[in-house]
This record gives sequence, C-alpha cells and structure tokens, in this order.
Amino acid sequence: MGLADRVAQLEGRVANLENRVGSVEETIARHLDNFSGYASKSKQELAEIESQLNLMIDALEGLVRAAESSADVESAKGLLRRVRNNVTRARNATRKIA
Repeated sequence: MGLADRVAQLEGRVANLENRVGSVEETIARHLDNFSGYASKSKQELAEIESQLNLMIDALEGLVRAAESSADVESAKGLLRRVRNNVTRARNATRKIA
C-alpha cells in the first residue's frame, strides 16, 4: 500500500469519526428533548434521568478532548452546557419532592 492509499484511508477514517460524533450529539440532543417536564417526574425517574445525564456528560467531555476542529469543540461544549443545565433541573425537581 502506497502513501497516497494510506492517506486516503486515514481521511476516510477521520470522516467516519466526524459522522459518528455528529450522531452522538444528535442522539444526546434528542434525549434532552424527551427529558422535559421534570416537575411531573417521580423521584425514581429523576434519579434515572440524572444517571443518564451524567453518562452523557462523560461522553461529551470525551468528545471535547478528542475534537479536531474548533467548530466541533464549540458544538460539543454547547451541548455539554445544555446537559449540565438539565442535571441541575433534575436535581432541583428532586429536592422539591423530598
């Protein structure tokens, strides 16, 4: 395999990774949309939501560290802020129940 073939293969892998990052971001955003209405959730539901949100935070922090372009970093950071805000909302709703 020549150098040109190797570079083309690496470019294809980078493009595949970028598509996967976009897919992860879309999935997380979709989940956040489904988590609305914290005040109507039970304490158990809120605990499960908070657990899922913490997993999303871990994934997004990994994306921020691994991002190649500043646009990817900013996109992931914006979504990370949104997830952290949802953690706060879930915790506040849990406190109201207790």
